[in-house]
Amino acid sequence: MTNFLQRAAEKVLEQFPLAAPIRQVFLGNAGGFSGARLWRIHAGPNTWCLKAWPRGRISAEELNTIHEWMKVARNADLGFVPSVFLTRDRRSFAAYAVRLWDLTEWLPGNANFHAYPSRARLVAASHALAKLHHLWSRCESRLFVPSSITRRLESAAEWRTLIESGWQPDFANPALAALADIAHEAWVALPALGAPIQQELSDWNRPMMVQPCLCDIWHDHVLFDGERVSGIIDYGAMRLDQRAADLARMFGSLAGDNAEAWASALDAYRSIIPLASYEVELISVLDRTGTILAAANWLRWLYHEGRHYDDLAAVRRRMLSAVARMKRWNSARQAIILS
Repeated sequence: MTNFLQRAAEKVLEQFPLAAPIRQVFLGNAGGFSGARLWRIHAGPNTWCLKAWPRGRISAEELNTIHEWMKVARNADLGFVPSVFLTRDRRSFAAYAVRLWDLTEWLPGNANFHAYPSRARLVAASHALAKLHHLWSRCESRLFVPSSITRRLESAAEWRTLIESGWQPDFANPALAALADIAHEAWVALPALGAPIQQELSDWNRPMMVQPCLCDIWHDHVLFDGERVSGIIDYGAMRLDQRAADLARMFGSLAGDNAEAWASALDAYRSIIPLASYEVELISVLDRTGTILAAANWLRWLYHEGRHYDDLAAVRRRMLSAVARMKRWNSARQAIILS
Protein backbone atom coordinates (compact mmCIF):
# COMPACT_ATOMS: atom_id res chain seq x y z
CA MET A 1 0.00 0.00 0.00
CA THR A 2 2.80 2.42 0.88
CA ASN A 3 4.54 1.91 -2.47
CA PHE A 4 1.25 2.37 -4.32
CA LEU A 5 0.50 5.57 -2.41
CA GLN A 6 4.02 6.83 -3.00
CA ARG A 7 3.63 6.42 -6.74
CA ALA A 8 0.21 8.03 -6.56
CA ALA A 9 1.66 10.99 -4.64
CA GLU A 10 4.24 11.52 -7.36
CA LYS A 11 1.50 11.59 -10.00
CA VAL A 12 -0.59 13.98 -7.93
CA LEU A 13 2.30 16.40 -7.44
CA GLU A 14 2.60 16.69 -11.22
CA GLN A 15 -0.77 18.46 -11.13
CA PHE A 16 0.66 21.31 -9.02
CA PRO A 17 3.00 24.04 -10.38
CA LEU A 18 5.74 23.40 -7.82
CA ALA A 19 9.22 24.86 -7.96
CA ALA A 20 12.09 22.41 -8.42
CA PRO A 21 13.80 20.61 -6.86
CA ILE A 22 11.03 18.59 -5.22
CA ARG A 23 11.68 16.26 -2.29
CA GLN A 24 9.08 14.14 -0.48
CA VAL A 25 9.04 12.81 3.08
CA PHE A 26 6.30 10.27 3.79
CA LEU A 27 4.73 10.79 7.24
CA GLY A 28 2.17 7.99 7.26
CA ASN A 29 -0.87 8.97 9.28
CA ALA A 30 1.23 11.38 11.42
CA GLY A 31 -0.42 10.06 14.58
CA GLY A 32 -3.98 10.53 13.32
CA PHE A 33 -6.79 8.01 13.04
CA SER A 34 -8.85 9.24 10.07
CA GLY A 35 -7.13 7.08 7.47
CA ALA A 36 -5.47 10.06 5.78
CA ARG A 37 -1.86 9.82 4.60
CA LEU A 38 0.53 12.76 4.68
CA TRP A 39 3.78 13.85 3.03
CA ARG A 40 6.07 16.79 3.76
CA ILE A 41 6.94 18.30 0.41
CA HIS A 42 10.03 20.46 -0.08
CA ALA A 43 9.69 22.38 -3.34
CA GLY A 44 12.29 25.01 -4.06
CA PRO A 45 12.33 27.41 -1.10
CA ASN A 46 8.86 26.35 0.14
CA THR A 47 7.49 23.50 2.24
CA TRP A 48 4.02 22.03 1.85
CA CYS A 49 1.87 19.28 3.30
CA LEU A 50 0.39 16.84 0.80
CA LYS A 51 -2.66 15.03 2.15
CA ALA A 52 -4.37 11.99 0.69
CA TRP A 53 -7.82 12.17 2.20
CA PRO A 54 -9.45 8.92 3.40
CA ARG A 55 -11.36 7.13 0.69
CA GLY A 56 -15.09 7.81 0.82
CA ARG A 57 -14.86 10.01 3.91
CA ILE A 58 -15.34 13.35 2.19
CA SER A 59 -16.90 14.52 -1.08
CA ALA A 60 -15.39 16.96 -3.54
CA GLU A 61 -18.12 19.45 -2.63
CA GLU A 62 -17.38 19.14 1.11
CA LEU A 63 -13.64 19.55 0.61
CA ASN A 64 -14.16 22.56 -1.61
CA THR A 65 -16.32 24.15 1.10
CA ILE A 66 -13.60 23.55 3.72
CA HIS A 67 -11.04 25.16 1.45
CA GLU A 68 -13.32 28.16 0.94
CA TRP A 69 -13.60 28.61 4.70
CA MET A 70 -9.82 28.39 5.02
CA LYS A 71 -9.45 30.96 2.24
CA VAL A 72 -11.73 33.38 4.12
CA ALA A 73 -9.39 33.18 7.11
CA ARG A 74 -6.24 33.66 5.03
CA ASN A 75 -7.74 36.62 3.20
CA ALA A 76 -8.33 38.19 6.62
CA ASP A 77 -4.58 37.89 7.34
CA LEU A 78 -4.91 35.05 9.82
CA GLY A 79 -1.50 33.59 9.06
CA PHE A 80 -1.96 30.66 11.44
CA VAL A 81 -4.34 29.11 8.89
CA PRO A 82 -2.43 27.30 6.11
CA SER A 83 -2.84 28.55 2.57
CA VAL A 84 -4.17 26.08 0.00
CA PHE A 85 -2.01 25.57 -3.09
CA LEU A 86 -3.97 25.41 -6.36
CA THR A 87 -3.46 22.86 -9.12
CA ARG A 88 -2.41 23.85 -12.62
CA ASP A 89 -6.10 24.03 -13.57
CA ARG A 90 -6.81 26.30 -10.53
CA ARG A 91 -8.56 23.71 -8.38
CA SER A 92 -7.96 23.44 -4.63
CA PHE A 93 -7.57 19.66 -4.75
CA ALA A 94 -6.76 16.82 -7.10
CA ALA A 95 -8.60 13.53 -7.58
CA TYR A 96 -6.46 10.45 -8.14
CA ALA A 97 -6.49 6.75 -7.17
CA VAL A 98 -9.98 6.94 -5.65
CA ARG A 99 -8.85 9.66 -3.23
CA LEU A 100 -8.94 13.42 -2.99
CA TRP A 101 -5.60 15.15 -2.46
CA ASP A 102 -4.72 18.65 -1.37
CA LEU A 103 -1.53 20.61 -0.85
CA THR A 104 -1.41 23.12 1.97
CA GLU A 105 1.23 25.34 3.51
CA TRP A 106 3.54 23.70 6.05
CA LEU A 107 3.27 26.03 9.02
CA PRO A 108 6.11 26.62 11.50
CA GLY A 109 5.95 25.88 15.22
CA ASN A 110 5.39 22.95 17.53
CA ALA A 111 2.38 21.36 19.23
CA ASN A 112 4.04 21.58 22.63
CA PHE A 113 1.59 23.34 24.92
CA HIS A 114 1.75 20.59 27.55
CA ALA A 115 5.54 20.74 27.58
CA TYR A 116 5.52 24.53 28.04
CA PRO A 117 2.12 25.54 29.41
CA SER A 118 1.46 29.18 30.18
CA ARG A 119 -1.46 31.54 30.56
CA ALA A 120 -0.13 33.63 27.66
CA ARG A 121 -0.20 30.62 25.34
CA LEU A 122 -3.70 29.65 26.43
CA VAL A 123 -4.92 33.20 25.87
CA ALA A 124 -3.27 33.25 22.43
CA ALA A 125 -5.01 30.00 21.45
CA SER A 126 -8.37 31.32 22.68
CA HIS A 127 -7.92 34.56 20.75
CA ALA A 128 -7.03 32.64 17.58
CA LEU A 129 -10.14 30.45 17.84
CA ALA A 130 -12.35 33.46 18.54
CA LYS A 131 -11.04 35.23 15.44
CA LEU A 132 -11.81 32.20 13.31
CA HIS A 133 -15.31 31.88 14.72
CA HIS A 134 -15.96 35.58 14.18
CA LEU A 135 -15.00 35.36 10.51
CA TRP A 136 -16.74 32.09 9.81
CA SER A 137 -20.01 33.23 11.39
CA ARG A 138 -20.25 35.62 8.44
CA CYS A 139 -19.92 32.74 5.97
CA GLU A 140 -22.91 30.80 7.19
CA SER A 141 -25.03 30.54 10.31
CA ARG A 142 -28.41 29.00 10.91
CA LEU A 143 -30.64 27.46 13.55
CA PHE A 144 -30.08 23.72 13.69
CA VAL A 145 -29.59 20.90 16.18
CA PRO A 146 -25.78 20.82 16.61
CA SER A 147 -24.09 17.72 15.22
CA SER A 148 -21.97 17.61 18.38
CA ILE A 149 -25.19 16.77 20.25
CA THR A 150 -26.67 14.34 17.74
CA ARG A 151 -23.38 12.45 17.32
CA ARG A 152 -22.93 12.10 21.06
CA LEU A 153 -26.50 10.86 21.42
CA GLU A 154 -25.86 8.23 18.73
CA SER A 155 -22.64 7.10 20.43
CA ALA A 156 -24.32 6.95 23.83
CA ALA A 157 -27.20 4.87 22.42
CA GLU A 158 -24.78 2.46 20.71
CA TRP A 159 -22.79 2.04 23.91
CA ARG A 160 -25.91 1.46 26.02
CA THR A 161 -27.23 -1.14 23.55
CA LEU A 162 -23.87 -2.92 23.59
CA ILE A 163 -23.67 -3.00 27.40
CA GLU A 164 -27.28 -4.17 27.79
CA SER A 165 -26.49 -7.09 25.47
CA GLY A 166 -24.08 -8.37 28.12
CA TRP A 167 -20.94 -7.67 26.11
CA GLN A 168 -17.61 -7.22 27.90
CA PRO A 169 -14.18 -6.46 26.43
CA ASP A 170 -11.68 -9.31 26.15
CA PHE A 171 -8.76 -7.70 27.95
CA ALA A 172 -6.67 -10.81 27.29
CA ASN A 173 -6.66 -10.13 23.54
CA PRO A 174 -2.93 -10.48 22.69
CA ALA A 175 -3.18 -8.02 19.80
CA LEU A 176 -4.19 -5.31 22.28
CA ALA A 177 -1.84 -6.24 25.12
CA ALA A 178 -0.29 -2.75 25.05
CA LEU A 179 -3.70 -1.27 25.91
CA ALA A 180 -5.05 -3.84 28.36
CA ASP A 181 -4.35 -1.93 31.57
CA ILE A 182 -5.70 1.44 30.44
CA ALA A 183 -8.66 -0.20 28.69
CA HIS A 184 -9.56 -1.97 31.93
CA GLU A 185 -9.34 1.32 33.83
CA ALA A 186 -11.69 2.91 31.31
CA TRP A 187 -14.13 -0.01 31.70
CA VAL A 188 -14.13 0.37 35.48
CA ALA A 189 -14.60 4.15 35.37
CA LEU A 190 -17.40 4.20 32.81
CA PRO A 191 -20.40 2.82 34.77
CA ALA A 192 -20.37 5.60 37.34
CA LEU A 193 -20.09 8.37 34.76
CA GLY A 194 -21.81 7.04 31.66
CA ALA A 195 -25.30 6.27 32.89
CA PRO A 196 -26.81 9.79 32.85
CA ILE A 197 -25.24 10.89 29.56
CA GLN A 198 -28.23 10.21 27.29
CA GLN A 199 -30.59 12.19 29.49
CA GLU A 200 -28.14 15.06 29.87
CA LEU A 201 -27.59 15.29 26.12
CA SER A 202 -31.30 14.92 25.38
CA ASP A 203 -31.89 18.14 27.29
CA TRP A 204 -29.71 19.90 24.69
CA ASN A 205 -31.22 18.17 21.64
CA ARG A 206 -32.75 21.35 20.25
CA PRO A 207 -32.02 23.89 17.51
CA MET A 208 -29.25 26.39 18.26
CA MET A 209 -27.20 28.77 16.14
CA VAL A 210 -24.56 26.78 14.27
CA GLN A 211 -21.73 27.99 12.02
CA PRO A 212 -18.52 26.64 10.47
CA CYS A 213 -16.41 25.06 13.23
CA LEU A 214 -13.17 23.08 13.31
CA CYS A 215 -14.68 20.26 15.41
CA ASP A 216 -11.28 18.71 16.12
CA ILE A 217 -9.14 21.46 17.59
CA TRP A 218 -7.00 19.94 20.32
CA HIS A 219 -3.44 19.95 21.62
CA ASP A 220 -1.77 18.36 18.57
CA HIS A 221 -3.48 20.73 16.15
CA VAL A 222 -2.36 24.00 17.78
CA LEU A 223 1.21 25.02 16.93
CA PHE A 224 3.19 27.56 18.93
CA ASP A 225 6.25 29.66 18.26
CA GLY A 226 7.15 30.89 21.71
CA GLU A 227 3.90 32.23 23.14
CA ARG A 228 2.43 32.99 19.72
CA VAL A 229 0.03 30.66 17.88
CA SER A 230 1.88 29.98 14.64
CA GLY A 231 -0.52 27.42 13.23
CA ILE A 232 -3.87 25.72 13.57
CA ILE A 233 -3.77 22.58 11.45
CA ASP A 234 -6.04 19.77 10.25
CA TYR A 235 -9.37 21.05 8.97
CA GLY A 236 -10.67 17.62 8.02
CA ALA A 237 -13.47 17.55 10.60
CA MET A 238 -14.89 20.97 9.72
CA ARG A 239 -18.66 21.24 9.56
CA LEU A 240 -21.51 23.41 10.80
CA ASP A 241 -21.79 23.09 14.57
CA GLN A 242 -22.27 25.11 17.74
CA ARG A 243 -19.08 27.01 18.55
CA ALA A 244 -19.20 25.54 22.06
CA ALA A 245 -18.07 22.27 20.45
CA ASP A 246 -14.73 23.84 19.47
CA LEU A 247 -14.33 25.52 22.85
CA ALA A 248 -15.00 22.28 24.72
CA ARG A 249 -12.53 20.36 22.55
CA MET A 250 -9.73 22.90 22.84
CA PHE A 251 -10.17 23.92 26.48
CA GLY A 252 -10.52 20.30 27.59
CA SER A 253 -7.36 19.35 25.74
CA LEU A 254 -5.22 22.32 26.79
CA ALA A 255 -6.60 23.17 30.23
CA GLY A 256 -7.81 19.77 31.42
CA ASP A 257 -9.47 20.17 34.81
CA ASN A 258 -7.63 23.34 35.81
CA ALA A 259 -10.44 25.73 36.75
CA GLU A 260 -8.17 28.78 36.69
CA ALA A 261 -6.95 27.92 33.18
CA TRP A 262 -10.52 27.43 31.99
CA ALA A 263 -11.47 30.85 33.37
CA SER A 264 -8.53 32.49 31.60
CA ALA A 265 -9.38 30.78 28.32
CA LEU A 266 -13.05 31.76 28.51
CA ASP A 267 -12.23 35.38 29.38
CA ALA A 268 -9.79 35.57 26.46
CA TYR A 269 -12.34 34.19 24.01
CA ARG A 270 -15.10 36.47 25.33
CA SER A 271 -12.87 39.52 24.91
CA ILE A 272 -13.44 39.01 21.16
CA ILE A 273 -16.81 37.21 20.99
CA PRO A 274 -19.47 37.34 23.72
CA LEU A 275 -20.94 34.03 24.84
CA ALA A 276 -24.50 33.49 26.01
CA SER A 277 -24.91 31.83 29.39
CA TYR A 278 -26.32 28.68 27.78
CA GLU A 279 -23.21 28.43 25.59
CA VAL A 280 -20.92 28.54 28.62
CA GLU A 281 -22.96 25.72 30.18
CA LEU A 282 -22.91 23.78 26.91
CA ILE A 283 -19.10 23.98 26.74
CA SER A 284 -18.90 22.13 30.05
CA VAL A 285 -21.50 19.56 28.97
CA LEU A 286 -19.73 18.83 25.69
CA ASP A 287 -16.33 18.58 27.38
CA ARG A 288 -17.54 16.09 29.98
CA THR A 289 -19.73 13.96 27.71
CA GLY A 290 -17.14 14.02 24.94
CA THR A 291 -14.43 12.73 27.27
CA ILE A 292 -16.59 9.93 28.66
CA LEU A 293 -17.86 8.85 25.25
CA ALA A 294 -14.32 8.94 23.86
CA ALA A 295 -13.36 6.25 26.38
CA ALA A 296 -16.46 4.21 25.54
CA ASN A 297 -15.85 4.57 21.81
CA TRP A 298 -12.26 3.36 22.09
CA LEU A 299 -13.42 0.24 23.92
CA ARG A 300 -16.14 -0.38 21.37
CA TRP A 301 -13.92 0.23 18.34
CA LEU A 302 -11.02 -1.85 19.64
CA TYR A 303 -12.66 -4.75 21.45
CA HIS A 304 -16.07 -5.07 19.79
CA GLU A 305 -15.60 -3.86 16.22
CA GLY A 306 -11.98 -4.97 16.02
CA ARG A 307 -10.75 -1.85 14.25
CA HIS A 308 -7.06 -1.81 13.42
CA TYR A 309 -4.83 1.14 14.27
CA ASP A 310 -1.25 1.43 13.07
CA ASP A 311 -0.05 3.35 16.11
CA LEU A 312 -1.29 1.78 19.36
CA ALA A 313 0.99 4.11 21.32
CA ALA A 314 -1.03 7.07 19.99
CA VAL A 315 -4.26 5.26 20.90
CA ARG A 316 -2.91 4.69 24.39
CA ARG A 317 -2.10 8.38 24.83
CA ARG A 318 -5.64 9.32 23.86
CA MET A 319 -7.12 6.78 26.26
CA LEU A 320 -4.79 7.82 29.10
CA SER A 321 -5.94 11.42 28.79
CA ALA A 322 -9.63 10.51 28.91
CA VAL A 323 -9.25 7.98 31.74
CA ALA A 324 -7.20 10.37 33.89
CA ARG A 325 -9.98 12.95 33.77
CA MET A 326 -12.69 10.35 34.37
CA LYS A 327 -10.89 9.06 37.46
CA ARG A 328 -10.63 12.60 38.84
CA TRP A 329 -14.35 13.13 38.25
CA ASN A 330 -15.19 9.84 39.95
CA SER A 331 -13.03 10.78 42.94
CA ALA A 332 -14.74 14.15 43.21
CA ARG A 333 -18.14 12.46 42.96
CA GLN A 334 -17.24 10.04 45.74
CA ALA A 335 -16.02 12.87 47.95
CA ILE A 336 -19.36 14.66 47.54
CA ILE A 337 -21.29 11.49 48.35
CA LEU A 338 -19.22 10.90 51.51
CA SER A 339 -19.29 14.51 52.71
